[in-house]
Amino acid sequence: MTENPSRSSISELVPIPKPEGRFNNWGERKWITVSPKKQQIIEQDLSKLEISPRAHELYRAAKFTDSTGVEFVFISNAQFPTVVLPESGLHVVPCFAPLNPINPKTEDRQAAMMKWGQFIYDGWIPNEEWTSDRLGEIVSFLDGFASSFSIVGTYYAYWEPKYFFSRSPVTSHLATQLEFQSLVDTISIMDNLPPGDREALRRSVAWISNGLRTEPVQRFLLLFVSIESLATYIESDKAKKDSILRSVFAADKPSKSEKRRIRDACIEEIFAEKSISAETVKRAYSDCINKSIRDRLEDHLNRVFGDDRISQVLFKEKVGSKTLWQLRHDIAHGNLSLLSEKETRFLSRRVGALESIARDYLRVIFVTLAKANYFSKPRRPILTIPMSQAIGSPGTEYGGPTDMAEYYANVEVLSLSYVRVTF
Repeated sequence: MTENPSRSSISELVPIPKPEGRFNNWGERKWITVSPKKQQIIEQDLSKLEISPRAHELYRAAKFTDSTGVEFVFISNAQFPTVVLPESGLHVVPCFAPLNPINPKTEDRQAAMMKWGQFIYDGWIPNEEWTSDRLGEIVSFLDGFASSFSIVGTYYAYWEPKYFFSRSPVTSHLATQLEFQSLVDTISIMDNLPPGDREALRRSVAWISNGLRTEPVQRFLLLFVSIESLATYIESDKAKKDSILRSVFAADKPSKSEKRRIRDACIEEIFAEKSISAETVKRAYSDCINKSIRDRLEDHLNRVFGDDRISQVLFKEKVGSKTLWQLRHDIAHGNLSLLSEKETRFLSRRVGALESIARDYLRVIFVTLAKANYFSKPRRPILTIPMSQAIGSPGTEYGGPTDMAEYYANVEVLSLSYVRVTF
């Protein structure tokens, strides 16, 4: 589905006909009505396809509405007219003036999008082949199309299926008085540390905080940065002589003669196991002369936690043939594709384990400094099932269908989409 830019077209902001086989008119978001029998048949067919969650949503909506293509929403901080890519049949149509210039809400929609710096577009790709490969190809194509916006200007863009039926539950937390006391105690501990130590801890905490507000792939890398930034500070010469973190948690620094003795003994041990070869020389260099970041981090975590349970999870425990450290290496060196839903979904399932390690690492640091465990155990979040998974009554019907732009620009004041099951 590779596109030749010269064969694409960008039209002016003028109405264009609704493509044949499409459920909604441009800018519309109708309520879907489906019978239980049809819903059951479609779900059975869907269970035979090995596809990603977004492909699921595209398939369901198309089959529920008897469409011969997929509808999606395109969101960007860039304003642009209608985009048409003839080879793929892709259409991306603005959901703002002059889509319906006589609608009095047009200016309000435009103002809402200007306020948030996000502009809403209605998207369409025709499709007649509903196989796993074809659906995966469409998802990958749309990801690539959206990603390309960052090259042509200082823009971002992303897309999502117009109709969601299986969003993950929304999570929230009820903070306790004990947790707020832990917050006060943590701040007090940091305030009483030397400036360098205080800044190192704040930096590590900030990486976690920012990670929790990002998508899983970015969160994964930021959580690792949180751990590595503090560990590197403690173990390196960056920490000044008055550093409490260094005195409590850093490895003892051997003298030059002791370093030489340890190094020589390490090399001799390796060469005693195997004959001299390029492989053993390489191993001797990495293990004895220039220890890797991984080895230094493993030593540090074992010392801080007092055992190797955490380093086992990070460096040894494999899920799907990959350890957490190997996943970190794949991201840092560009070997993981953000356009591969299979890879990103696998990594998303591993983020929780890394988040627990990053938080436990900082907690152990603070608990050791306080000489008391003042943290309460993390509690399960409150789960709220999204309204999009509910069955709506007529009174809760989305007020559209010509207000798609208003829906996405002001979604907090409008009811979410429903699937109405007719009996």
